[in-house]
Amino acid sequence: MARRVALWVLFGAGGVFAGVLWMGYVLTESLLQEQVQRTVDAQVYQAGAEVDARLGDAEAAVRELAARLSFRTLGPEEARGALERTLEDNPTLYGSCAAFSPASLGRPAAPYLFRRGDGLTYRDLSRGGYDYRNHPWYLLPQGLDQPCWSEPYFDEGGGEVLMTTFGVPFRDAQGRFAGVVTGDVALEWLSDLLRSLSLPPGGVAFLLSGRGKLLAVSVPGLTGTEDLPRMREGKAEDLRRRMVGQDRGTLAAENPRTGEPGRVTFGPLPTNDWSLGVFVPRSALTAVLVPLHRRLALVALGGVLFLAGAALLVARSVVRPVKVLEGAAQELALGHLLVPVPEFPGDDEPARLARALETARKDLLRYLEEQERDAAERARSRTELDLAARIQKGLLPAAFPRTETFAVAGRLEAAREVGGDLYDAFLDDRGFLFLAMGDVAGKGIPAALFMAAVRTGMGVLGRSALSPARILERLNDQFSRDNDTAMFVTLFLARVDPVAGRCVYASAGHPAPVRVTRSGTASLFDVAPALPVGAIPGTVYRDETLELGEEELWVLFTDGVTEAFSPGGELFGVPRLEELLRSQKAASPEEAVDRVVEAVVSFEDGQDPSDDRAVLAVRLGPDSPRRD
Repeated sequence: MARRVALWVLFGAGGVFAGVLWMGYVLTESLLQEQVQRTVDAQVYQAGAEVDARLGDAEAAVRELAARLSFRTLGPEEARGALERTLEDNPTLYGSCAAFSPASLGRPAAPYLFRRGDGLTYRDLSRGGYDYRNHPWYLLPQGLDQPCWSEPYFDEGGGEVLMTTFGVPFRDAQGRFAGVVTGDVALEWLSDLLRSLSLPPGGVAFLLSGRGKLLAVSVPGLTGTEDLPRMREGKAEDLRRRMVGQDRGTLAAENPRTGEPGRVTFGPLPTNDWSLGVFVPRSALTAVLVPLHRRLALVALGGVLFLAGAALLVARSVVRPVKVLEGAAQELALGHLLVPVPEFPGDDEPARLARALETARKDLLRYLEEQERDAAERARSRTELDLAARIQKGLLPAAFPRTETFAVAGRLEAAREVGGDLYDAFLDDRGFLFLAMGDVAGKGIPAALFMAAVRTGMGVLGRSALSPARILERLNDQFSRDNDTAMFVTLFLARVDPVAGRCVYASAGHPAPVRVTRSGTASLFDVAPALPVGAIPGTVYRDETLELGEEELWVLFTDGVTEAFSPGGELFGVPRLEELLRSQKAASPEEAVDRVVEAVVSFEDGQDPSDDRAVLAVRLGPDSPRRD
């Protein structure tokens, strides 16, 4: 018991000393952290300035080359000479290409020069199976009709290195689109630049593209955004999303591989949508503090041990084992399970009682710890599902386009926390209204992930001039290839020209939308049967054309609406939906969506939905109604 009393004195005095040491540690660490942070900020500015300078030179060179080729009648051979001069004058560029539009020459042609060894190598990208017309570095400048950087990619069949490309469209002598001229920047240069920074020990510098893809990193072996520093628990913002959003700041973070805490400083580059970040581990800040506080801790430990020895002498003369066991029993009765029961030598009654109490305490503490772990695991699973649901809702349109000739509203309700239904509505590059409604086979997180991938591809293709059927064919070719999970999605796509009064649409196995005319007639779109996207490669889809009436209401939906069941097992069905929409012929899109969802929920009468359901309503016609 004397040893126990000495330990309590040790803990009490040690706590006081520890508190004093900790306050000194925190204040010193704060000062060092500010100093290191200023150094890191300077490194971020230095690296950003050099990246901007080199990329700015690359952009200027490509723009100058595009201006040299525009509004002239040039062939591939003349373009090749201009490419060679550009590369000789701009060492930052790894390669350059003049990809002619087949319409301008009557044939594909893409002379490409890139660095290999100490010289330049020539290659025609229109030959050898390399179809440059299907690559993003050609499609994006062509579709957007403006200069832009591509996402990083490995140029197999071209330059054969990991690179990013700046593309600028150029025109022929008649002012028509004639092709895209490019400048390639090898990403290994960016990694060398980041590795040249004077970072603290354990520091990591990284560069993200405008879409969140990892361009370069100062540490070999880190290859993807999963290797970026993670935000500490309790932070609502995700580091990658903040960097993609062109935000800047300094936040607490953790090393993704070791879990070591630290801070990450990040900010955008001025000349493009890239963002640079630097992670500094906390160990870099504490390297100076540890030796100093180790010496102070030794002095404090000596004082604590002296007090413990004095208490030990006093306790031996006044404390009795029975009193100690009484106190231990009271602690257990109060639920203080972290307080150990004292041990006594020998095999007498106090010793046996102490061992019995200690066994009971450990068993009860083990049981409570298991209960806490189970509760924490359940809470973590719920948090992950809630986060997945918020991310999925963030993929849906935050606002819909609205003009004097049309208005759009939509709503999605998942059967679980996350689901596989999707919809979209936006104006394409020609000002036409693009509509989409889809339903991924299955529910839960796998369906949500597949939905996100489909929506991303559909969003890019939908803004092009491709017809709905061609978009479905491209999506099908993309998602049916190596589809080991056997997932597929039904889709209905439509492109509406309100001015011409015409709609072109196509369906991939999705339920036909309901069309309500001004007179109150409700009918389904004439949709040809077709396989879902992702089912079989090479599936051909058919475009249908619809002439618009004077004023119409369209309602697109997933089968979670028409296949809802009442408690008695009755199907909601298409006829009931048509009857409901006849009464909504003059309703705004928001009102029509609300009435459909309310009707389905009322029909289910408190039952949990058996499937995800999504509704998208479109009001076409002059002065489309809107709800205030």
